[in-house]
Amino acid sequence: MTELHHQEESNKSRPKWGDQWNTSDMLYLHWQGAERCIAEALRTLPNSPCLVLGAGGGGDVERIQELLDFVVGIDISRSSFNMPGHHCLNLIQADAEILPFRNDCFGSVFCKSTLHHLPRPRVGLVEMERVMHRGGRLVLEEPGLLNPIGLIARKFFPTQSHTPTERPFLLANLDRMVSKLFAVDKERSFYLFSVGLPVAYKYINLGMKLKLWTLVAIFRLDERLMQTVLRSLALQFVIICQKHGFHQSSIPPIRAERGGLA
Repeated sequence: MTELHHQEESNKSRPKWGDQWNTSDMLYLHWQGAERCIAEALRTLPNSPCLVLGAGGGGDVERIQELLDFVVGIDISRSSFNMPGHHCLNLIQADAEILPFRNDCFGSVFCKSTLHHLPRPRVGLVEMERVMHRGGRLVLEEPGLLNPIGLIARKFFPTQSHTPTERPFLLANLDRMVSKLFAVDKERSFYLFSVGLPVAYKYINLGMKLKLWTLVAIFRLDERLMQTVLRSLALQFVIICQKHGFHQSSIPPIRAERGGLA
């Protein structure tokens, strides 16, 4: 208990995620890159129940509720469920490796930066596949292990979002796990060097025009590099895929009859 308490206190002393960069510049990168890709994918989801993994305070649940009739979010911790304004959301405390839902009860699953926190990410993917309809869609975003700026940030400047047990992915390993269970429709890699600029801009005062020109130029360079073998060095991977017509997992769905959605 003492070690756990020490770890929690150490985590509280870390800066909040996002405090280390200039917010407006990072938002520009997000909405030109990974977030744009995700937004386009969310607009194509079938209007059937959607499961959001790692829902946190419910921001992604609220976002998807604007598009679909029914959305439920799960998170391993209830600490953020009581945030103001989220009382009307469908938020459940649950483990992504032991989803409390029956087989084939969701038309889509959204998993954003959650899989790399699981002790057994393949089991998490198996559970996602189990609870999805045939042909259901998975929208997955995960961090890359080899991005040099990400490596430096996790090692020397961790935030409250970084945990000692998290394991960002090698692109080849993530591809292999996903493709064993799903048919991949689209795979995109984002950010190599551009993600370092919002950090620099917080401490270096450049003129607005020069800052924007540099940010756009380096982001465009990253886009070109992400079409080469250097995509394995990306900070973020987005994979959009579909469930096959039958359960492909070798792990039997032993939790299929637990309570949950019908």
